[in-house]
Amino acid sequence: MYRKMLFKEVSLSDIARSSEITKTAIFRHFKNKAELFSTMNERFFAAFEVLAEKIAKENGKHTFAATYRSVDYVFEFDKDHPGYIDYYIQTLLCDEEMTARLAEILTLNKIPFSKENSFDDKEKWVHERILPLYIEITILNFWAEVTRALEKNEMAEGETDFRTQIAKIIYEGLGKKKNPISSERRKELNALCKVKFGKNEKADRFFEAFLKVIQKNPGKNVTVEKITNELGIAKSSMYAFFQDKTDYVKNMLRQEIEFFAEVLQEKCAFAENIDEVIYVLLCGEVNYFSEHPQLVLMHTFFTYHDMGTYDEVIDKSVFSFLQEALPSDFSLGFGNAKSIFIKWISVLAITFLFMGKKHDLPPEWHDFFVSAVYEFIECGAKSCIKLEEVE
Repeated sequence: MYRKMLFKEVSLSDIARSSEITKTAIFRHFKNKAELFSTMNERFFAAFEVLAEKIAKENGKHTFAATYRSVDYVFEFDKDHPGYIDYYIQTLLCDEEMTARLAEILTLNKIPFSKENSFDDKEKWVHERILPLYIEITILNFWAEVTRALEKNEMAEGETDFRTQIAKIIYEGLGKKKNPISSERRKELNALCKVKFGKNEKADRFFEAFLKVIQKNPGKNVTVEKITNELGIAKSSMYAFFQDKTDYVKNMLRQEIEFFAEVLQEKCAFAENIDEVIYVLLCGEVNYFSEHPQLVLMHTFFTYHDMGTYDEVIDKSVFSFLQEALPSDFSLGFGNAKSIFIKWISVLAITFLFMGKKHDLPPEWHDFFVSAVYEFIECGAKSCIKLEEVE
């Protein structure tokens, strides 16, 4: 059910019906819904701890074999426990207590996650923070894309081929040479990505009102009434513009993403080759998201409240803006390479911005992050760190 509807919307009646038992029978095993969910959480954590232990054995072994095994563990975990990874991703977005528990498991297994550290030693940050998180995000991102494509029969190759390709992308990158862009050119591109384009940052009052309500009222407490109160208008006036709250959110998200795509398209036009396109996409997104946190906030709200698919929200022409920046023969070895790549860059940018905020890192952290992750994307882990000769 968790894959079909919001977890918090699952009722005991739904569970009983799916289990082909009576609702009364559930109470023979659990006192209430809270105890049932608590038991489910414990099962999730028990399974997650086994996965963490397996991955921990590969931690620090920067070889292709170790990288492949880490990818393999995640795919097998999903097969053995359907829905658990979806639950894991949603949990990280919206439940502080659950996130703390996950962090505890990872820390106990010596898998870097969120413990305190100094920013003074940048190389240490690459080893202990940026690389492990980069690998985790990349595996989960491609896992989601591959799983979705397999379910829709959009990929002819075998699943083992996908795992191998994902491991290669992490270990060997996109096969580019290290530092393909000169330091002077990077400075130019950094300056380009920090230039403001297009409209002023003042969003229209509908958008501003919605953001204020989200910040004041987490989760299901966001209502049309609270939005209209923030706007200072009657509910009937709101319905003159939008059908309901979902329609309202979709329109706000579409408006922001269309502008975001136009900004990146304009920046990518200054890139002279594919190496620079990749750099501009990453750098541009980091800067855009840091200045427009409302887009991340709205994306999280939209995802958590299951308001539909992105196809319903974003016109395909929006992503075509970005995909046109990539060569026609651009390939990752599986799926719609351009679309997957654009989403991957976005997830990396958002994740590391959250990390920077969590650790209160200084402004120069942005440039350092872009430089380090760009090397991973281009050349893979093997070219960016000192490798250990371990199989």
